[in-house]
Amino acid sequence: MVFEVITSIEKIKTQPWKFMVYVFLASSLGIVVSYFIQPELSSLLSLFFVILAVFPSFYNLILKEEKILEEIENQNPLIALFQRNKLIIFLYSYLFLGITLSYYIWFLILPENISLVVFKYQISVLENISGYAVNPTTFQVIFLNNLKVTTFAFLLSFLFGTGALFIVAWNASVVGVFLGIFAKKMVAIENKFLSALFGILVGGSSIALHGIPEVMAYFISGIAGGVLSVGIFNKKYRKRIIKDSLYFYSLSVIFLFIAALIESFL
Repeated sequence: MVFEVITSIEKIKTQPWKFMVYVFLASSLGIVVSYFIQPELSSLLSLFFVILAVFPSFYNLILKEEKILEEIENQNPLIALFQRNKLIIFLYSYLFLGITLSYYIWFLILPENISLVVFKYQISVLENISGYAVNPTTFQVIFLNNLKVTTFAFLLSFLFGTGALFIVAWNASVVGVFLGIFAKKMVAIENKFLSALFGILVGGSSIALHGIPEVMAYFISGIAGGVLSVGIFNKKYRKRIIKDSLYFYSLSVIFLFIAALIESFL
């Protein structure tokens, strides 16, 4: 109930960046609580805590689609498309950044024996990715794999309204752990603060080129599914909302195509 009040639409509309602070706190609380509840599953349980905390905000935004349509009905369709959904795009972005920062900091400060338990599944994913680095995958494999994830995010959001939240949260947790591992490897720098700073800057830049468009694709496909779920039951604006959903999903595929090109050839 406390997080539902803190992350109400009325509060985050004025200063949406504060949403990232709330996500960071919820994620940190989730990491700590889940470790004491069930250490072996804390990698996943911690994400459910933060999703429960932010779910009302995303759900309420999706339900307000009709009201927003009425307010900007006569604007340019392309501009209106993004204006209608700019707040939820910001929220997805702050959700991703808040969880990434939380996992990054906790990975750095927790003892290694605890980190291996708390972030077990994230570390496992990164080890598999390292295997791909030894045996590089082709553009087609990368693109089709990411397309499956994006389509899954779309379907989850269509069925549950905010089903893409877990996919976005999961990817943010993996990125956070990746940056933490990168920072810990910088043993040449004795100052811990500088190690943490360079870890997030250098590590982030190493995945930014393909990571940003890939994550954006997950955001947009999640929005597309959520918008479509509203459009099915909206008689007055059904065609417009369904068209918005198709535009967003097409845009997510374009982002994935760009990300796969960069990851394969750069």
